[in-house]
Amino acid sequence: WTYTASLGGGLEYFIQDNIAFGLEGRYNFVHTIDGTIGNRTVPVDLSAALFTFGLRIYFDENHTQPLVSEESEPVTRLYFGVRAGADFLTDGELSSGVKLVPEQAAWGRLAGQTGGLLLGIDWGEHFGAEIAGDSVNHLIHLDGIGEVTEYGQGWVMANFRLRFPHGRLTPY
Repeated sequence: WTYTASLGGGLEYFIQDNIAFGLEGRYNFVHTIDGTIGNRTVPVDLSAALFTFGLRIYFDENHTQPLVSEESEPVTRLYFGVRAGADFLTDGELSSGVKLVPEQAAWGRLAGQTGGLLLGIDWGEHFGAEIAGDSVNHLIHLDGIGEVTEYGQGWVMANFRLRFPHGRLTPY
């Protein structure tokens, strides 16, 4: 277990009044942890840039509603979301001859896959908060041997969102 913080931004487009497609980029700052390789302890920095796309589905929409930017009074809306994307390790070198590489290298050997689920609430036009659970997996690569094991990382994080709706488009 360790501490982490995240900073990023995104853009959503409301396909319908209760479904938004989004693109997001963020950087996760992860406090360095100790890893053990054989009988050696090495610092492991899992900080990474994450780029994802996803869908948010708002719960309270049983009938057509105006978009939040068209509401006459501030509204509160609950949502569930899912996202998938790529993670780019800041430093994959664990020690001499030992490095982290993407497990599912759908994006080439530069990036791995990431994914997550979120549950959130938007208060009025500009504010929102969510609880997000995300994960990434990497392989540990030894020079001369290849991939020897998997190193998975998952986190649950509270996120604050500052939103700027403009019709169907919402930067945050």
